[in-house]
Amino acid sequence: MFKQKILDNQEKIKNISLIKRDIEFNSEILWLNKIISFVGPRRAWKTYFMYQVAKDLIGNWKLNYEEIVFLDFSEILQKKIDFDKILENFLEIYPDKKPFFIFDEVQDIENFREWIIWLFNKWYKIFISWSNAKLLSQEISTEFRWRNFEIFILPLSFKEFIKFKNWEFSEKIETKNFYSTQENALIKNLFLEFLKYWAYPEIALIDNIQLKEWIIKDYFNLLVYKDLKERYKIDNDFALKYLVSEISKNTWEEFSINKIYTNLKSQWIKIWKDTLYNYLIYLENIFFSKRILNFYSPKGASKNYLFDLSFWNVFSQNNENCEKKFENAVFLELLRKNNSNLSNNSIYFKKILTREISFFDEINNCDIQVEFKLEEKSKKLDKIIKNLKKSSEENLKINKKIIYFDKNFENLDNKIFIDFKKFFLN
Repeated sequence: MFKQKILDNQEKIKNISLIKRDIEFNSEILWLNKIISFVGPRRAWKTYFMYQVAKDLIGNWKLNYEEIVFLDFSEILQKKIDFDKILENFLEIYPDKKPFFIFDEVQDIENFREWIIWLFNKWYKIFISWSNAKLLSQEISTEFRWRNFEIFILPLSFKEFIKFKNWEFSEKIETKNFYSTQENALIKNLFLEFLKYWAYPEIALIDNIQLKEWIIKDYFNLLVYKDLKERYKIDNDFALKYLVSEISKNTWEEFSINKIYTNLKSQWIKIWKDTLYNYLIYLENIFFSKRILNFYSPKGASKNYLFDLSFWNVFSQNNENCEKKFENAVFLELLRKNNSNLSNNSIYFKKILTREISFFDEINNCDIQVEFKLEEKSKKLDKIIKNLKKSSEENLKINKKIIYFDKNFENLDNKIFIDFKKFFLN
């Protein structure tokens, strides 16, 4: 049953042409004796990255094509599968080789957890990925416990976005720190497109605007109204839609479930406050949004940032609001740069009295203020500098950065003022 699929997929991996993503995969992970799980938002191309890792391992002489057993279980109608048959079929083809298993969409296979552990106990290397609609990374971590190692796959970074949009231009600016006027203009235009439609690979490769917008709405409906509702059996549609709308429209602003609850109550919508808290956790579990805390008051109001900025367009009429999207994009890039495990909080915002700073990166001990446009000698800029200085007085070793998209003056301290190109491309 599996012989043909094993051989066909070996041929597919051998011939597939990939635009290489910049996600780091250290091959030493293979020797940790772990099941390696690829997790992340729906359609972030986790399968694509597993192809890339397999090809890289082959290119580095750490793996042979003949050793790969790649199976996408969404292509197999039978849901009750004996994995010992997979192993048996492989050894009939290659009796002298040790298989390297890559399993995609494992969630629908009966008893797949027991079978994965059975293969693991035989010391086989295993990659797995699954749909968030049926299975969560927390459940896999609980099931496999110490055996599991997670690699988080986010949508494209801006650097990857340029590569997907314009390979030749990406190659041209790869090693540059300074750009011509024409290059600067092209980078800015690409970045504004990046903010508007975000960075799912499928969308980046499409130029038709109507098609982009249709796919974004399709993604949204699949993620929120299929994955979320199916997974958690949610029946209060109005409350869910209202919560999702408020999160989408109010990224970067302080967020309160109490306020959401009060607003729903004023509309005669019956729902428990604890239920709303659960909805918020569910949205994080399916990679819709990420909640961050106030460094000075972790139990106080929080903020939420989207994993997909294009979802802003579903709810907000002002889908050109670049300031909020820019801050959201910086947050996701911080997650990426820190290789953050999404279950851990290493990024906060700071707010005490009237003093506020966009982010505090705990890993790098750095205060980060995000501003879309800097105005010379403005009250806002003076306040930003004052806030960062006050924070430095509390922690003398703290670093500070101001990340901006545009400015109307020169002579900036490049150690503190960071142009978006330097932050996103270097």
